[in-house]
Formats: sequence, structure tokens, C-alpha cells
Amino acid sequence: MRSISDIRKKGEKFLTANQIVGLKYYDDLLEPIPREYITIFHGVLNYVLNETYGKSSYKLEIAGSYRRGKETSGDIDCLITSNKLTLKDIVDTNDNLWDEFTKNPRMTILQKKMTKAISKIEKREKSKINKK
Repeated sequence: MRSISDIRKKGEKFLTANQIVGLKYYDDLLEPIPREYITIFHGVLNYVLNETYGKSSYKLEIAGSYRRGKETSGDIDCLITSNKLTLKDIVDTNDNLWDEFTKNPRMTILQKKMTKAISKIEKREKSKINKK
């Protein structure tokens, strides 16, 4: 097998569950994430953290391509630091965050681990993003 197409045709039986998810959404996961989507994500994450722990309990930064000012990104890197929160608090927040996001019917969680998740959000036309 030499290509994604080959794997799709006959290789799925050799893949792990995580690899099958990656294969299913391969094309979607290659698409860049617009900066405005990351800004919206940052707002929702901040909201969940504020509601759960209070604003002074943590510091949230969006890192990676977003912090470098790029217009698109391959993923969203979030850094949460705190002198007050434990790893368990942050893991619980991760669960609360994904619960909050999945209230949106356009959001699908593909895989969730203790401190990270892979999700898919159905696209929205750019004009609709700017109006909200």
C-alpha cells in the first residue's frame, strides 16, 4: 500500500481504531482552520474556564500558528497555566468544554483523550461568521 487511496480500498482491517478515525476524516483534517474560527474557539474556552473556576484561577493562551499571526492553522494549540488548578481540574474542564461544544449540532467529537481532543466542525460561510 502506497497511498491513502490504497488504504481506503483494502487496508482498513489492519488499522487501529484511531487510524480508522484519521482515515475517515483525512481530507477534512488537512483543511486549514481560519483564524476567525480559532478566535471563536478561544472565546468559548475562556467562557467555560471562567464559569467553572473564575477568571483569576488560570491563564489561557492560544499558541502555535495563531500566536505567530497566521491567517490559518492546521490545529489549535491551547496553553492553560495555573498556580491554583490541578491536572484533574483541567481534565474535568476538558470534559466540560467538549460537552459545551457538542451542544452545537455542527460539532462532532472524533476522539477525546485526557488532555486533548480531535473534533470536526461543519463549515459555515465566511459571511455568516463575520455577522455574528
